[in-house]
Amino acid sequence: MIGTVDFVNKTKEELTKEDLRSMIRVEYRKCISVAEMIDYYGIEVNEYYNFVVSKGLRLTGMERTELNKIRNEKRKETNEEYNRRKQAELKNKVPDFILCALYEVDFEYRNGQFYYDQEQLQHAREDAQSKILDYDEEKLNARFGEKKGEISNITNTDLVAMRYYRRISRKKLASKMLVTVPRIKEMESESPVSKDTAKCYMWELKIKNHHIKQLRKIMNGQSKEIYDSRTIPKPVKVAVWSRDKGKCSSCGSDKKLHYHHIEHYADGGQNKVKNLTLLCASCHAEVHKNDKSYHMLKSMAEG
Repeated sequence: MIGTVDFVNKTKEELTKEDLRSMIRVEYRKCISVAEMIDYYGIEVNEYYNFVVSKGLRLTGMERTELNKIRNEKRKETNEEYNRRKQAELKNKVPDFILCALYEVDFEYRNGQFYYDQEQLQHAREDAQSKILDYDEEKLNARFGEKKGEISNITNTDLVAMRYYRRISRKKLASKMLVTVPRIKEMESESPVSKDTAKCYMWELKIKNHHIKQLRKIMNGQSKEIYDSRTIPKPVKVAVWSRDKGKCSSCGSDKKLHYHHIEHYADGGQNKVKNLTLLCASCHAEVHKNDKSYHMLKSMAEG
C-alpha cells in the first residue's frame, strides 16, 4: 500500500484502464510510482510505455522522467555486468604470469611458489581490459566512422534485412538494446540512417560488411543464400581442385596453391565453385596487389 492507494489484485494482462487510473492517476504524493508498478506486476522496463498505452492512457512528463531514470540505471548495470564479464574473459585468456611480466608486478618467492602483489595484479587486469575495450572501439570507429550523427551507407531496408536474417523480432532487439519497440521502429524508418544507428545494429546483430552485401544481392534477386563463414566447404574445394586440375588457373603452377574468391569475400562473394579458382601464391599476391593482404601473400610466395 502506497499512501492511500492499493495495488489492484489482478495480473498485468487483466488490468483495465480504470484499474490503472486508480493507481497512477491520483494525487501525485499518493500514486504508485513507475518503479513500483514495474516491480509489482513484473513488467519489463522496455515494455512499460507500451503497457500503459495499450490500456488507453498516456505517460505523463513525470512518468517519462522516472522511466528514463530507470532505463539509465539498467544500462549502467548492463555495462557493469559487461565489464565484469570482460574481466573474467581476460583472466581466463591471459595468464596472471603474463600480465605480471608485462606490468612488472611485484612478487615474492616462498616455499617453491610465486606470490604476486594482488593490488598491482588487479590494476594490471583493469588496465589491460581498458586497452582491449578501447581497441574494440577503435575497430568499430574504423569501420563506421568516428563522428556522431554522421550518415552511413546503410539504408533502413538494410536494417530490417539484418534483423530478419538473425530472426530477431523488434521486441527482442529492443530488449537487447535497452530501448522501446517504438524506438526500434523509429530507427528502422530513418532516412538517411545515421552511422550511430548502423553501428548499433551491426554490433548487436553481429553483422559484418560482407553480410550486408550478400543480403542486398538476395533482395535484388541476384542470390538465394548467405554464407556466414569464410571457410570454404570441403566438397566445394574438391570440385574446384578437380575443375582446375590441381594447377594455378593463371600460370599453370602446381606449387603453393590457394583458393581465390573471384568476387572478393569482403565484397559479398560466395563460397561457390563458380566464384572460386586455384591460384599459386605468386599469382594470388598479384591479384591482391592493392589490398592489405598483398605483403603477407608475397612473403608466402617467396618463402
